[in-house]
Amino acid sequence: MISRNQDPALAECPDFTSDEYREARADFMEGSMTVFQAAQLLKKAWLANQKIEAARWNRRVEEEAVEEEVVSTRRAEEAACTLVQEEVDREEARQEDRKKNPSKIDKGLYCAMYYFTAGGLDMAKKVGAYVDESMVLIMDGTGGMTWIPAIVKRDPGSFKEDQDLTCEEFSGAIPRMLLAMQRSNWPADRVKALAGFWGSLLSHPLRVLIDPMVIKTLLLYQVEQRFTRHNAIPIEGKGWRIDKISEMLIQRAANDVYKKQREKTNKPLRAKYLRARSPGAIHEMLSLVAVSRITYPVSHTLFLFPSPPVFNPNPVS
Repeated sequence: MISRNQDPALAECPDFTSDEYREARADFMEGSMTVFQAAQLLKKAWLANQKIEAARWNRRVEEEAVEEEVVSTRRAEEAACTLVQEEVDREEARQEDRKKNPSKIDKGLYCAMYYFTAGGLDMAKKVGAYVDESMVLIMDGTGGMTWIPAIVKRDPGSFKEDQDLTCEEFSGAIPRMLLAMQRSNWPADRVKALAGFWGSLLSHPLRVLIDPMVIKTLLLYQVEQRFTRHNAIPIEGKGWRIDKISEMLIQRAANDVYKKQREKTNKPLRAKYLRARSPGAIHEMLSLVAVSRITYPVSHTLFLFPSPPVFNPNPVS
């Protein structure tokens, strides 16, 4: 490769009037020619030769640049071909694994959304390459597929039911789950219906409330409707319009959430009563229950009623 320092155009013209070039000047000094005139002739000859050498050097630089570009392009093409072949090999391996170990999504089975949250992905990485018949194949942030083994769910501290997810976990799991369904060749109408259903939940008026019990109500409604409709499709063929939110069933879910919260709140009071078994303890327990009823957020009572009617969804015609 030619060095930039070798460029003839960068060379400085020598001082031909110096003693170093006395013999060179003597060859030109004939008759009345002076030292200065001889030096000028040497300078002109040197500059003419510099132009020739610079042009020759530029051609060599251009030729090397073209050769280097050709080599670089060939290497890039070879690297691209290698990456493509590696991706083809990985995809073939994934397809083979999916045939041997079909996931819940591949089988079209109901799957909890936790497996598609960031926490579910992290847990899958920690568990490693454990494979069994109940594994779940999901898509990670880079577009690759990740197996979620059943052992994740067996760990009580690593699994969340859908109604226990946060808004951020629920929102983040939706696109991953839809992509996994598409990759597993779910019917387009079912994927579209679920996308509309989740979109309706995210845009529901209760979604903007800060109260965690209201958010849990929406997530419980999501679990019940998605699970019920999923199991009804093989029987009824189509199921109902899941994307249309039923306010009546929202109220029923709110009742269930409120009831569980009341049971959780009263459990230590009942335990305290059973330990004490005294009139004073009974009076104290009733007082605490009354206070807990008063201090419980009023927002839940706005859409609660004691005995909601049975809801019969209308199938899509």
